[in-house]
Amino acid sequence: MAALPGGRSLEDAYERELTWAFQLTEAGQHERAIQILTRLLAGYPDNAGLTYTVLAVTHSAAGRLEESEAAAQRAIAAAPDYSEAHRLLALALIYQGKELEAERSLKTVLKQFPEDDSLFSLMATALTRMERTEEAILYAREAVRLSPEKADSHAALAA
Repeated sequence: MAALPGGRSLEDAYERELTWAFQLTEAGQHERAIQILTRLLAGYPDNAGLTYTVLAVTHSAAGRLEESEAAAQRAIAAAPDYSEAHRLLALALIYQGKELEAERSLKTVLKQFPEDDSLFSLMATALTRMERTEEAILYAREAVRLSPEKADSHAALAA
């Protein structure tokens, strides 16, 4: 691994910049975060899955749901085993009123991540929005079974 001045590795620099971009996102400085993330995508293509995932979060926080959806799709293409990218895609689809697309995506990804309670909660949300309450309850119950300590799981059941 290449070293930077001071003996730090390139990975350290990547992680530091990624953390900074995430902190900027949390502070509402979306444009600055997007600039950093775009630079990271160019400089660290091997980390595209994680970088696109944070980019999806940033776009979502900025209310740019189509861009969030696109970034999540790119994250999945780069790192299909990263469940967070799938979760962000489902969120972006649901927030845009594309519940049917979210359902199709979640059905596929739940086979890959059958222990991910957040994906079950999102499926319950999508189905509830489509007024398919009985199915939604089944997914919400599974989310609670998987993570009884998480409030999100119980919220999905209450919805």
